[in-house]
Amino acid sequence: MKRLPLYLTILALACLGSCVYPYDSLPESRKERTLVVDGRILIGGISSIQLNYVTPLNATGGSYPSGDAWIEDDLGNIFRDASHELSRSFSIHTESPAAGASSYRAVVEVDGERYASDWIVPDNPPVIEDITFEADDDNVSVMVDLGTGDSKTGYAGFLLEETWEFHADEYPRSFINTATWEYYTDREISNMDSLIVNYWCFRNDSTKSVIMLDYSNLEGDAVKSFPVKTFPRTDSRNHKRYSVNVKAFSLSKDAYDYGRRLREMSNVGSDLFTPDPGTLNGNIHCETDPLREVMGIVLAGKMTSRRAFMRGQYAKQAQSYVPFVFVEKEDMPLMYYDRLYRPVRLLSHEDTMSVGWAPIRCIDCIEDGGTQTPPDFWNEEEN
Repeated sequence: MKRLPLYLTILALACLGSCVYPYDSLPESRKERTLVVDGRILIGGISSIQLNYVTPLNATGGSYPSGDAWIEDDLGNIFRDASHELSRSFSIHTESPAAGASSYRAVVEVDGERYASDWIVPDNPPVIEDITFEADDDNVSVMVDLGTGDSKTGYAGFLLEETWEFHADEYPRSFINTATWEYYTDREISNMDSLIVNYWCFRNDSTKSVIMLDYSNLEGDAVKSFPVKTFPRTDSRNHKRYSVNVKAFSLSKDAYDYGRRLREMSNVGSDLFTPDPGTLNGNIHCETDPLREVMGIVLAGKMTSRRAFMRGQYAKQAQSYVPFVFVEKEDMPLMYYDRLYRPVRLLSHEDTMSVGWAPIRCIDCIEDGGTQTPPDFWNEEEN
């Protein structure tokens, strides 16, 4: 088994998703809004459909489509978003497909028109053989060993779900009684358990775009150490424990080429050599008006997943940039409290005593976007 050539690995880190349509260029004379459909039919997982409009670069403001969308199989079964509401973003459960179904398509109804993708037969997924973590002086990388399995397309897509336990920037050593506005320290409290200090929390994140891999020129039947995620060693993912759930599925060559072209259009900018978005053909068509232009692509694949855990062995101490405000102990702290600052530490200098206040998000991880409810899988054994 041979390692994927480096240049292919680098080129493979393209993204396909609803957040990569920044190249909005249509003539001002174009009166009709062109619909953009980004669909992922993931059999064995959660599928999604996103709707957008293409608008001129010099347009001010903007509007978004609102309609209905669903997924059909060739047996006539329909899979819908659980909300059953008009929207521009749909999340559709396709974990349990109907027995005997072999092909699928996405259907969209918006602005009085009906759009549908081609019928697609999802390819079998590749095999996630292993997930490892590697680090250099500055960064940690999540590496995937991938076996081709029964998939023969030569192209794969990945989605990531991340969860990690992190701590707030500072642990408070000073507190205030809002009834008397008197300060006290943690040493003055006999029962520290009575303090509500949200110092440790859990955070979740997921990829918004598909990470794509081209292994069509692979010699052998396995890709080794393909990087699907990189983050700094000072990142909060390294504070205590980190988990990543890697979801893999096969891509067709057409889907891969579409994503590659989309990336090129997004990165190159607007000049004489920028690809014309009108030449970017997907697999979406307007059924009610065959001449109406529509952009986008729906990809389909059978999904597999594997989870891995990492302790904080690669953590590096980040330089603290807590925006402290130092207040004389006798000063009225109500103004800072109302501005969502909290006391953190007492500081004495000669005959004066001051208190360092900081934004509440610096000492409360919930205010910093975390939750103290662990996920169901958190007690699983590490790989």
